Amino acid sequence: MDWLEQNLDAYRILAEILNDLRVELRQELEKIYGADWFKPGLPPAVFDRLVSSKEGSSAIDWYETEYQEIMDFAVFPDFFEILEHNRESFGALLDLVPSPALFQARFLELESLRSKVGRARPISEAELTFLLTFHKRFRKQLEIHRAGPTDSKPSGGGIEEVSIETPEAGAVADHASEPPKPESDKPSVQVTPPAEITPPQRPATTGTQADPQIAEQATETELPHNGADESAIITGSLSHIVASGDSIAILRALFKEVTSLAESLWSSDVPPAQTAWNEVRTSRWYQENFSGLGLKPLSDFYEVISHVEERLGAGLAKHELQKMLEEANFAHILLALRDMFQKNRI
Repeated sequence: MDWLEQNLDAYRILAEILNDLRVELRQELEKIYGADWFKPGLPPAVFDRLVSSKEGSSAIDWYETEYQEIMDFAVFPDFFEILEHNRESFGALLDLVPSPALFQARFLELESLRSKVGRARPISEAELTFLLTFHKRFRKQLEIHRAGPTDSKPSGGGIEEVSIETPEAGAVADHASEPPKPESDKPSVQVTPPAEITPPQRPATTGTQADPQIAEQATETELPHNGADESAIITGSLSHIVASGDSIAILRALFKEVTSLAESLWSSDVPPAQTAWNEVRTSRWYQENFSGLGLKPLSDFYEVISHVEERLGAGLAKHELQKMLEEANFAHILLALRDMFQKNRI
């Protein structure tokens, strides 16, 4: 598919999501708060931004006769803050993903893609696949929201919809001179890694032993290890490193955390805290480098981890974990992560 055709498809999807959110939020907030809905319904910072955007566009001749509502100037970061500000009224939409952290990350990704389309930068096949999958889930949750609280609502963001196959996601680049690469044959769930990637020794565990088939699958989709001294990964506070924009240091911190989380799936250990991801996901660095460094596999990985932790907390048995990860195409996500880290020399 020509990159311009992909951008047009991406534009249609983004435009539909934007317009649906603008109409739905505007109508719902007016229903809740009345004619002055924008006072209690919008966070003050969002209200000021929307007013500024509307005033700034007054000099543009839109060739329109209809009055432009303030909500018509809202974009994805605004929507996130509005939904968070009115959590009790938009529970179904907030169920798009299993946690507020991932919800914010997804909306940052959507804003990044909106910016690319607006600047006529090529949208890759992996990014278009993400948009198609998100759009499908968004429409489903919008229907649930419109149906109201009396209807039976399935849990949002089911694990089966995390399946975004992006074998080339690690190779996404924000360069107009590079056309999208052709899609290679998709690997099966069990993948033999290149010879130079040697799986590390796993620590001995106590208590319940992990399913041997799961352990085998984990070994066959191992992330690369570059042998770097862990003490050299971070030489200051993580927040300071993220603020500095040092991509190498940030990616090394994420690599260490991703490896630990992946290891925890195959052992009885308590999953480590997602310190690096929680710091990075809301940063300007993440938004600005999402496409250029091919960071989408990170949000895919952490979305699966959130589902796993949620299900384990509800009593998911270890022997059920392998099937759950297969349905989520977890092996593909690990491979995309490996490619992304290698591409960025981590």
